[in-house]
Amino acid sequence: MFTVSFLGSIKGALFVFIVLFFGSCSNQRAHLSDSIETDTILIELPKSTSSTLSRPALIEVEGVEYLIFYNRLDHSLSLINLSKRKYVKKIDLTREGPNFISDVRSMTFLTESVVLVESHNYLTKINIEGTVLQRLSINSQSRDMNGLDQGVFELRGNQYTGLQYSPSDSSIVMEINSLERVQPQKYRGSKLAKVYLDKRLIVPLDIGFPLDYSRLDGDYGAMGGIGYYRKGQDIVYNFEMSSDVFLSTNKTGYKLESAYTQNFAQPIKDFSSGFNMSRVEHQIKSLTFYPVIFDPNRKLYYRLHRGEVLSVDDDPVFYLIFSDSNFEKVREIQFPQNYYIYPIVSREGLMFVAFNKHDDKLELLSYKFEPYEK
Repeated sequence: MFTVSFLGSIKGALFVFIVLFFGSCSNQRAHLSDSIETDTILIELPKSTSSTLSRPALIEVEGVEYLIFYNRLDHSLSLINLSKRKYVKKIDLTREGPNFISDVRSMTFLTESVVLVESHNYLTKINIEGTVLQRLSINSQSRDMNGLDQGVFELRGNQYTGLQYSPSDSSIVMEINSLERVQPQKYRGSKLAKVYLDKRLIVPLDIGFPLDYSRLDGDYGAMGGIGYYRKGQDIVYNFEMSSDVFLSTNKTGYKLESAYTQNFAQPIKDFSSGFNMSRVEHQIKSLTFYPVIFDPNRKLYYRLHRGEVLSVDDDPVFYLIFSDSNFEKVREIQFPQNYYIYPIVSREGLMFVAFNKHDDKLELLSYKFEPYEK
């Protein structure tokens, strides 16, 4: 895990973690506070915990919000009562035996006592004691699931937004990651699927790259990821290489363009570093658009993107756009460093974890907005 300030010293890092800092805006029909209230939240933690927390997930139970984090240092989960600002418990994970969890890519609450964890090739339900309740293999060779007819692929959650679960149909939305080596094939077919855990069923969704994306002139290397976020029965999605945003219900594309950067990434221009290294360098240096996040409390969308750099040693500049519910841009700003990128959308505000400031405290920076609708 890296922050922007560490990127220049870490060659080969594929992802950068930063925090969003919001500006302010108003219009004739609704008002977003000119002076956005910020709050620093400190929660006491066991030593050597806060500096390695990642992959947050949130659930609200009877008006109380809970957070759960993955602790890479000792392969455990930390459960926190956000409403009471109180550390609740540590959930030890094991990499061996019947309750094994090899790693934690993303996770979500299914209920207040059941967590779904995504690890390499598996979705695993565990209780808050760490006991495995169900485990499903989710790659193309799996015998655990039905509907696996997408060729050579793996399913994966989004590391920035976590597993997208809906209790209305008990499904998870995940990305279909093509493992095809031929570049054009990667941009064909479905990119998202619904995974029904109880039915052991995978249903590809009619969501893929737009036609002009599938005719891309050039090799985009490792850039083929899709960002997505559930909004009720709808799915908001976008692609790493473009500023365009889409809704699953009508396939409508919206131009959520930046005023500070280009709005479509460039393909790989030079393979002189070798095929694999050129792809890695391209991903580090490229203009990259991260998932669009919907805030149901304030009816706002948020989206980060990273500006292009000339060298892997350069520190990129990050920008934040936030828009109203019709994808009309309200404001775009450059934002500072030293907070992890994982957004926590709470009733209290939009929160981010400070990077490695305390050995015995979790520091959250909360940006609070007045309700905003248009």
